Amino acid sequence: MVADGGVVGGIALYVKDGRPTYEYNWISQTRYKVTGSETLAPGPNTIRMEFHHDGGGLGKGGTATLFAAE
Repeated sequence: MVADGGVVGGIALYVKDGRPTYEYNWISQTRYKVTGSETLAPGPNTIRMEFHHDGGGLGKGGTATLFAAE
């Protein structure tokens, strides 16, 4: 659905096996992935990802949460 970055690093939001998935590639050293716990309903869906930074500067982490609605 959306991607930004390249081989070395970036983010992507996509659907795999009917589940929304968010993936973050940190300079090809670590990949973080969040996958929805349920498959999407048939038909149009709205998918949203929220990221809450832990604070304290760059690279300090955070929590990514996926939301889906028909």
